[in-house]
Parts: sequence; structure tokens; C-alpha cells
Amino acid sequence: MEETFKFPNGGYDVKIVRKEEILRCIENNIKDKDVALEIIKHCEIDATNFLLEGRWASIPFIGNIRIPKTRILANSEEHKTLVTDAREILEPTKYVLFRKKLASEIDAKVREERLLNYRTSQAVKKNFKFFSNCNKNRGEHYAKFLLSTFYEMECVSNSNQFNNDYYNNVDDE
Repeated sequence: MEETFKFPNGGYDVKIVRKEEILRCIENNIKDKDVALEIIKHCEIDATNFLLEGRWASIPFIGNIRIPKTRILANSEEHKTLVTDAREILEPTKYVLFRKKLASEIDAKVREERLLNYRTSQAVKKNFKFFSNCNKNRGEHYAKFLLSTFYEMECVSNSNQFNNDYYNNVDDE
């Protein structure tokens, strides 16, 4: 039996259908069932391969899925060895606290990286001509670094007070 799930705050109604119901619908409506089942298997295999490669997987009429960046970083070899070493060394209560702190650090790192990428994309969008010229001459990483640096710069003072103080001090020496 198909269920309807309503998202809060005026969201969409989503119909949840089980695999058995899909197979029953295929048996009732499609004459060549083997082809339909092969299409479903192929979609499952493609989605699995995309996820294993770390790419977005699109499922028709459902949406996109991906493995969260925090999970990818938490499952890296570096973090696994760190956690196993901590399990051997620390007491159980300290080990739990260590795991929580490690997870929050990974989450903060991912958020910071996303913010940096967003700001860099905004700088590239505003100065695309300059970016393309730097990209052609120096490379993409250099151009992105330069634009993100320019984007983060702030003018300290708009007055000539700094310049006057500097030149007055130079003359005194």
C-alpha cells in the first residue's frame, strides 16, 4: 500500500512506494517484464557506481543522492587509524568524548571548505574576465587563490592620515 508523506511548513506530498509494489505494477502493466527489470537493475548498478566514485547519483523521478563529505572524511584511513589508536589508549568515557570532538572538527572543516568555495565562486563570478586571463596564464589554482584573496581584502582606512604619518616619520629620521 502506498503511503503519502507530507513535508512540514507547506512542503510537497511525497508518495512512498515499496519495491514489491513496483514489481506488482510492472507485472500488471508491462508486457515485457524482463526489460523493465533490467532497466531497474541497471539504474541500481549505476547509482552504486556513482556513489562509490564519490559523485552525485540521480535517480529518475526521485532526486539526487550523494555520500556526505563528513562521512567521506570520517571514513578516511587517517581518521580510522587515529580512532583505533585512541580506542587503545583512552578510557571508554574519554574515548567517547574524543570521538564527539573529532566529529565536530570534521563537520567544522567541511563547513569552512564549503564557505571558502562559495566565496571563491562569487569572486570568480564578479571578475570572470580577470579570472579567465589568470587561469590561462598561471593556472586555475593560482587564479582561484588570487581572486579569493582579493575578495577577502578590506580597506583599512580611506583617509590620508596613514600616508601623512608615514611620510612625517620618514622625514624626521
